[in-house]
Amino acid sequence: MTYVKYSKNLPILAGMVLFHAFASTAPANPLNQSGTANNWYTADGFQSGLGGEFYFQTVSGPVSNAAYHSLAKNQAGVADSFQSFCLEWNEWLGGAGVAYTVNDQAMLGGVSNQHGAGSQGGDPLSLGTTWLYSQFAQGVLANYFTAADRTTMAGFLQNAIWAMEDEISDPAAGSNPFFDAAAVEFGGYAAAQADAASGQYGVWVLNNTKVHNDSVVKKQDMIYYAGVIPSLAGFAVSDGGSTAILLGLGLSGLVLGHASRKPRQPALPCKDATA
Repeated sequence: MTYVKYSKNLPILAGMVLFHAFASTAPANPLNQSGTANNWYTADGFQSGLGGEFYFQTVSGPVSNAAYHSLAKNQAGVADSFQSFCLEWNEWLGGAGVAYTVNDQAMLGGVSNQHGAGSQGGDPLSLGTTWLYSQFAQGVLANYFTAADRTTMAGFLQNAIWAMEDEISDPAAGSNPFFDAAAVEFGGYAAAQADAASGQYGVWVLNNTKVHNDSVVKKQDMIYYAGVIPSLAGFAVSDGGSTAILLGLGLSGLVLGHASRKPRQPALPCKDATA
């Protein structure tokens, strides 16, 4: 029989190996990187009303769909794309040939700075938005992909994101499953609408512009999941469906702190074919 000598440093060495293996596969910080892309909707791409799911197809630059679940990328035959949502309520999509920059804030227009200006002068994402979209991108957002009508779910999620970003009035409690899910996750609506840290839950903003009539035109800010970066705040993994369980128990025992805000004007479409 062969014996292996035990070393008290073995657990430390094993931990270092595991950390190195994990760190080597973690995504790089994409902040301020840029490229070009197409962003639009497809006939069967779950676009709902003025918003819903839109595709973002990378043409050049670092943005990719590598961290996305198959349910949230390459939909309707659009290769090298992922499904995204609008962050601004009254700003147009750019269509083909937009220039993007990865940011941690929506800052190009629309109903901006509702959370107060961040370090780069823009509107930081909320905790609720980053968490909801990370769950969506990983294909684990409770009741979304299993619903009979994904387009309806896309409308709920779009409105939840807009409300989290203070672009529209808050949905009434119990009327939007994803707005309520974020409240459960963070212990209240107000807590869910607090500012997220840069890159929290692996979620970023794509600030888009486009040249039109020899001028650079501001376009809709889109949301992007790059994968969780452990060195940044908000390192977290999927809750494994605990939100669905909590929602099944109801919201009656939770003090949600539902803040009232002045209703916005009717939204312009999130989509635009030409400009």
